Amino acid sequence: LTLLLLAVVLALAALAQGMYLLWPQYKQWQEQRASEELLQRATRDNGNLEQQILQQRQRIDALNQQLYGELTGLPEEQIGSFLVGRLQNISWNTRVELISVVPGSGKRIQNFRETLFHVRLQARYRDFFAWLQQVREDLGYSIIQRFELSPLPGQTGAAELSDPLLRINLTLVIYRIDKNEDE
Repeated sequence: LTLLLLAVVLALAALAQGMYLLWPQYKQWQEQRASEELLQRATRDNGNLEQQILQQRQRIDALNQQLYGELTGLPEEQIGSFLVGRLQNISWNTRVELISVVPGSGKRIQNFRETLFHVRLQARYRDFFAWLQQVREDLGYSIIQRFELSPLPGQTGAAELSDPLLRINLTLVIYRIDKNEDE
């Protein structure tokens, strides 16, 4: 019985000594394994991160397109000629006669720069309404700041009186982020 008790004590002592020596090694191994899993997950997610960055860039481009329409990325000095061409295309598509487009000077509002265009048109009301909708879709963040509608003189027929040809004067304002904030 003493021999058995001595064997149990020696076994417990050996087990305690083994645990004392092996336990720190085991804990270190667990920490290294957890670190390796974390690094592997980060490596896997890196491809995901690049995908997320690409998606965010596409979202920013879509928001720019929504805000600026086709004016996105256009240099300031090309806005006038682009706008005249675009308004002419819109006018042809909506049966509106574009008579003139005259650029005006705008002001800076917070971090936006106004670009004004005084536009003269000739159209029937429904065609003018379609023109306005198309301008809003194509040119992004633009506002009709002022407009005047008046019937052209000399219209006497019943059809002309029910849907008269109008002379339209308006001020179209385009807003863009001002890159020269020190002005």
